[in-house]
Order: sequence, then C-alpha cells, then structure tokens
Amino acid sequence: MSKEPLTQASHALAVEERDSVVRLLQSEPTGRVLRLPEVENLVGLSRTTIYRLMHSDFPLPVKLGLRAVAWREADIVAWLASRPTVRMAA
Repeated sequence: MSKEPLTQASHALAVEERDSVVRLLQSEPTGRVLRLPEVENLVGLSRTTIYRLMHSDFPLPVKLGLRAVAWREADIVAWLASRPTVRMAA
C-alpha cells in the first residue's frame, strides 16, 4: 500500500481538516478515551511514531487493563493544538 505524495492542495486540505477537528474537540470536551487506531487517525501518525514520541512530548496512555491502553481525548487534542502548523510554500 503506497501513499502518493501530497500535493500542495491536498496538504492544505489535510491541515485545514485537522485544524477544524482540533477546534471542534477543544470546544466540546467529552472526557472520552481513544484507542490506538483512533489516535493514529486523529494525529496522522503511525503506531511506531506515536510510541517513539511518547519518550518526548506525546501524551502517555492510561491503562485500561492488563494489556489494554487508551489515550485521553483531551490530552491528544491539547498535544495537536500545541504542534506548529507547517504550510507548504506557494
């Protein structure tokens, strides 16, 4: 499964979509917890990258059981909001 490179228009759309999701989630905190597939979709990063970033500034998950973890939605939204937005040059 190969991903095609982002064009300027598709990159702008992806950034705009992420920003609108972050604004929506910030305005209506739900207290939900997100499992890894949801976190991957929301932040646009792979499982490996998420676990690598947990050693620096990515939010840590909470344990749900012996072998299950999830991330607080509010923590993920705050992390996304703190990230600089990179726009492609025109």
